[in-house]
Amino acid sequence: MGPTLDPLPDPLGRKTFPDPPSPATIARMTTAPRRAVILARVSTTDKGQEPENQLGPLRAAAERHGIEIVEEIALKQSAWDETSAADVKRRALAPIVEGRANVLMVWALDRVCRGGIESAFALLRELEEHLGASLFSLQEPFLSTATSDR
Repeated sequence: MGPTLDPLPDPLGRKTFPDPPSPATIARMTTAPRRAVILARVSTTDKGQEPENQLGPLRAAAERHGIEIVEEIALKQSAWDETSAADVKRRALAPIVEGRANVLMVWALDRVCRGGIESAFALLRELEEHLGASLFSLQEPFLSTATSDR
């Protein structure tokens, strides 16, 4: 039997309940081993930037959180338009779609999506609800859904 749901506060005193978690979310919340694809992307116009500057700290974070790394994607790009952003996202999600990974680890969310907060929430929704996966953002822990307590 699943967890019980507590009613949400309602200004009129009615008892309302949250939507139950989706099957993909329930699958993500199990004790299945976490396997990650790590994405590091730097601009070729930023002198001194190398993907390794992001990969090292992401590897260390994966180790701290008990996440196995199954693939690393290191990119240097000079252009960051809609087309290149879509290609980066497609490449980063491929191991998850294929079932080899269930966590996407990034330095920051702007490494994988370009369209601001709407794009960020769309990515989170796609990861969690459609792919049963989690996000780990090293620079934005408040967006991470792949921390050890989840």
